Amino acid sequence: MNQLPFKVNTNESLDCSREKTFLCEYRYKGATWCFEITAESYEEAQQKMKCVSQGIVLGEIKAKIPYSFGWVAKIWVWISRFFNL
Repeated sequence: MNQLPFKVNTNESLDCSREKTFLCEYRYKGATWCFEITAESYEEAQQKMKCVSQGIVLGEIKAKIPYSFGWVAKIWVWISRFFNL
């Protein structure tokens, strides 16, 4: 199986119950666009927003599969890679 193009920190809890979703906006070619950032506070969201300009595009999202799907998600990833979906 291919390695993920990003690091997953398994040392921290995957419990995101303290995180809130914040709406961010930017302008591109005269239009206003929005995206979401999850953070524990407004201040943390502002700090994350400052880092956005240093980010990179990893690729197109083809599907969103909930973590709770477990083995179904693994099969979907295998099938999508096999058929290059």
